Amino acid sequence: MSTHVPSSGPPSDAGESRFTVRSTDDVIALVPLVLGFHPSESVVMLTFGAPTGSFHARVDLPRAPDDVEEVAGLLARAVAANGATTVMLVVCSEDHEDAVLVVDAVGPSLGRAGADLVEAVRIDGRRWWSLREDLPVPHPYDVSTHPFTVQHVLAGEVVRPDRQAVADSLVRTDEEGARRLSYAVQELRAQHRDPRLEAAWLRDWLCDRAEQPRDTPERPVEEDDVARVLALVQADEQREVACLDLTRERARPLCATWTEIVRRAPDGLTAGPSAVLALTAWLAGNGALAWCAIDRVRPGEPGVELARAVARALQQAVPPSSWDPPDPDRCRVLQVDDRAS
Repeated sequence: MSTHVPSSGPPSDAGESRFTVRSTDDVIALVPLVLGFHPSESVVMLTFGAPTGSFHARVDLPRAPDDVEEVAGLLARAVAANGATTVMLVVCSEDHEDAVLVVDAVGPSLGRAGADLVEAVRIDGRRWWSLREDLPVPHPYDVSTHPFTVQHVLAGEVVRPDRQAVADSLVRTDEEGARRLSYAVQELRAQHRDPRLEAAWLRDWLCDRAEQPRDTPERPVEEDDVARVLALVQADEQREVACLDLTRERARPLCATWTEIVRRAPDGLTAGPSAVLALTAWLAGNGALAWCAIDRVRPGEPGVELARAVARALQQAVPPSSWDPPDPDRCRVLQVDDRAS
């Protein structure tokens, strides 16, 4: 059983769309918007009332009894850790009995965690059924024309058709470009540039990328910059620099930048930027993208410890509001070497 583990929603002051839920159709329309993709055969939990901000979770729909209990415990722990008081469950499945079994197990667990389950429905892409009625009747719905969806599109947000499409967004499509980048990175490494100057450049460059207004088209990353970033983030100390000024507000625009860098990276150079992308996506509230980035970092590769730390944060439903960027004064690569004076 694989899990898309709880991740907090975006920060309240990041300028993202806001939605007021008034009906079951509103709840259903909200699901792909908060996840970033249209889920299938899944249990989706929407939460409200947490002091750290709302967070939402998706897990694969469990079939075996032990898996059902595992999911119930996982979601309850996430609710308790974040202090959510109100929960809505949306089960995406063709099988009504499986959906009922899950809600019957999850509901009491949420109650013991201090949350009130106010809505539970099953959806199949066209219709929804209540999971709190003995003889539910089908209700048609269409998220494509829902006002939430329209508002999301107008805000420039992207919803993928499924989770695989999120993973595919990191798959390289330009092999010739990758060969050029591989050569460029080798050339940069052979130059043995001053790591302090390179760190200062990386920090300034990321701050500039983060300050792009949301209502402007995303700027493609210049090939020379991609090569320079790839060369740098293979090193632990430069990945730390990449995280120095990373806040929840800056994480949202930087997700696109790091996604592009990962997608263009040659073989052997994807792990470092993928680890930074995982952290950035978690801070932006994009748990699906964070997990896809984590999956690209293998044991022994650069950034594996950072990727594992993000995985633990996702698994334990740690709110991104708890993130404290590294202290620049303790970043060794930025310190001036006085021995030459």
